[in-house]
Amino acid sequence: MVLGKDLYEFRKIPYARPPVGNLRFEKPQPYGSWESILDARMFGPSCFQDKDLLRKSLLNKNISEDCLFLNIYVPFSVSTDNNKSVLVWIHGGSYASGQGSLNDGAMLAVTGDVIIITINYRLNIFGFLSLDGFPGNYGLWDQIMAIQWVKDNIPSFGGNSKSITISGESAGGFSVGLLSIAPLNKGLFQRAILQSGTALSSYAVGKVTKSASFQAAAYVNCTDNQAYVLAQCLKEAPASALYSAFRLIQSGTYLQFAFAPVVDGALLLDDPLNLMTNSSSVDDHDHDYDYDHERERVTCVMVMI
Repeated sequence: MVLGKDLYEFRKIPYARPPVGNLRFEKPQPYGSWESILDARMFGPSCFQDKDLLRKSLLNKNISEDCLFLNIYVPFSVSTDNNKSVLVWIHGGSYASGQGSLNDGAMLAVTGDVIIITINYRLNIFGFLSLDGFPGNYGLWDQIMAIQWVKDNIPSFGGNSKSITISGESAGGFSVGLLSIAPLNKGLFQRAILQSGTALSSYAVGKVTKSASFQAAAYVNCTDNQAYVLAQCLKEAPASALYSAFRLIQSGTYLQFAFAPVVDGALLLDDPLNLMTNSSSVDDHDHDYDYDHERERVTCVMVMI
């Protein structure tokens, strides 16, 4: 109960298979269905990061590579005749830290009469390493799969799959901006709210991620010139060693995120500024965003805090 109002909460819902073993540094794979009853009472672990950064208020202070879960907050008034609009929240944290469970969606759900989704996605080196054979952007692909899961399944929770807003703060705002100009997201969501970050920020896309990835591979003794051998080495390296490599490289990077999204030719086709000024690939109509036909523009909301 929040503000005297009841609501439903569903926690630790898996939206993708655990990105471990051969699925490390790969696009997320759909989780599929489960046969037994899913215990949705406790939050899942946070994606791999510094434990010291996890706030004391978190109900689950564990970290794991097996972290691709989402949480759903549903107003009690939901019904088959009263489906709700949906807001998917993408947390910030410099693409290096954070977790969906840190942002309690209960109050906004009951005051806004909207379904709130909070998500985890892969971070730091696990989410954004980029080498030959490893195109990167795994954290962004995770976000897309989480939104796709919401679109496919939210009607079962009383949500309107044709009224989805994505929102985020800081690196979450960068992510929302990047997802909004990615052509493959056509029809996936209808609105976007960016807080303290846009796709045009100097931090939105990694400028040193390629070189940082080579350094990290060398740090964990993965230096073979054969792509397959290198890939297996990186997938078998201890998670703690990879994170140590990230920490060491990030500490030597001045005013940049060592591991961040990159132009990969699949998700991000070009530099965001070029996409937004010179390409028809981000035409408003092609994305099925809510469109103001009278003013011939998409209404975007950006909040600086």
